[in-house]
Amino acid sequence: MSNCKLVFTPMDTKVMPSVNDPIDNMMVRSMKMGGQEVLYQSIVSSLMWLMLATHPDLAYTTGVIGRYSADPKAHHWNLAKWVLRYLKGTQDLELTFDRSDVNIDMDFHGYSDADWGGDRDTSQSTSGYVFISNHGAIGWSSKLQTMVLLSTTELEYMGLSNAGQHVAWLCMFFDEIGQMQKATTDLKCDNQAAIVLSRDPQYRAHTKHIQCKYHYIRDDLVAKGECIIQWCPTDNMVADIFTKELPHDKHWTFVHAMGL
Repeated sequence: MSNCKLVFTPMDTKVMPSVNDPIDNMMVRSMKMGGQEVLYQSIVSSLMWLMLATHPDLAYTTGVIGRYSADPKAHHWNLAKWVLRYLKGTQDLELTFDRSDVNIDMDFHGYSDADWGGDRDTSQSTSGYVFISNHGAIGWSSKLQTMVLLSTTELEYMGLSNAGQHVAWLCMFFDEIGQMQKATTDLKCDNQAAIVLSRDPQYRAHTKHIQCKYHYIRDDLVAKGECIIQWCPTDNMVADIFTKELPHDKHWTFVHAMGL
């Protein structure tokens, strides 16, 4: 891969990943790269380490190629090699934080988003969130939901609950290091119906099928004034990068928004 053609998005928007390879469905556990045999799983684990450490822009793609670790096909290897080409083209990219404020304002805000039924094989959805402080990402997640949901409202609402748990953890962590939040934490969402559900319990009759744990965002955080859910236009939804592959311009807009 040392002389590979560079790309500047971690996944090709034209590719539709699936368990089965449309051309060759033979399992390929390893492949020769640079004169040595490389396991598919080793690429996934290396990307996971990068994603958890300093590369939130790899979160969605790493999750996608990781789904096929048990039975990788040639199609999945192409996905993995595309990510390596992206890393080579962005090897100078690093996560940075704005230190221009001498008061070191440690307040943070978050974005929560979801992509409904994005997995071709299971129709399961991917939700993601990112929290930003001093113009740099301090916490992020891209997660394939464990169940098939009935609407985007439910998906976004459950995604907000997952993000809300991270809000609670960040608040406790910031308190421990002497940086108590000065105001209610803003959590941005681009789904108006999910925002209404998070604020108003009058729709309880329509949400009986949603597990109680997902009402945490409404009954604990929003009701107690610890978090406020605000609407955010989709074009400004930074967490969109954690739920789907994006075109070049949008990908880099959100990459820079996370301090990379």
